[in-house]
Amino acid sequence: MTVNQSSSSPKRAIGRKRAASLAGCAVTVLLTVTACGGGGTAGKTTKDGFAQAPQKDGALTVWVDATRMDAAKLYQKLHP
Repeated sequence: MTVNQSSSSPKRAIGRKRAASLAGCAVTVLLTVTACGGGGTAGKTTKDGFAQAPQKDGALTVWVDATRMDAAKLYQKLHP
């Protein structure tokens, strides 16, 4: 029967800490690169990083709070 005992060597403990730290850094870099990757919008027109939705004729509904109601009414009057 073989008994495995963990080594209490300081060098081995530092090596494990370093390996865990490097693995954590690698995961962080991979997640950052993945999050900042292009979004697969190849071939679509984008403006400011957002794909433009096609516009259709019809009424436009704009929700405003009481503070901005006067400005919304003025805009509606100037742009019927």
